[in-house]
Amino acid sequence: PDRIDGDRNVRTRQRDQLRVFVDRLRFLAALNNTISASLDVQTICDSAVQCIVSSVADLCSIHILEENGSIRRTAADGADEDNRAVLQNMLSYESPLLENSEAALNVDQSHASDLLFEHVHGTSFRAYMKLPLVARQQTIGVLDVALNRSNRQYTTDDVIMMKDVAWRIATALDNARLYQTAQQAVKDRDTFLSVAAHEL
Repeated sequence: PDRIDGDRNVRTRQRDQLRVFVDRLRFLAALNNTISASLDVQTICDSAVQCIVSSVADLCSIHILEENGSIRRTAADGADEDNRAVLQNMLSYESPLLENSEAALNVDQSHASDLLFEHVHGTSFRAYMKLPLVARQQTIGVLDVALNRSNRQYTTDDVIMMKDVAWRIATALDNARLYQTAQQAVKDRDTFLSVAAHEL
């Protein structure tokens, strides 16, 4: 009987692991479809946070580093009205925080960094991740995800997956910015040619 129970437990764990793996693949596929459907920065950010909140977080926000060095919260979403209210009280970023490497915090961890703890102190977060959005070796923003509705906390596998998510979002945003720059260059060229033809 003990061996039978042991085999049953092993099969149950294997099924659970497979289910989690499949769920993550589905989430990543949905995210890819969502962020590749547009070359508009705002649309990409909005759709990304909505996809993340629908699958792997209770709250999510994206802050973008602008060309003038300012930080702008581009998109934010919560799983329900209470979470959306919490987002209104989230601290704004300063540039030095963007320069830190990614960090994950489960609220009961005593070894969390002082900077990260200060950022989430006073919130209802049970688990929190901050991940830089890096494209072509440049930090262009930061992705926040948090849990606050259950006892679930982030695992090492969650952190690995969200690093991949941050990379995908950063790549999509960088492509959108490159496209917009190219479009502006074409517009400036056409304006110049039009003025030059008029002068002639």
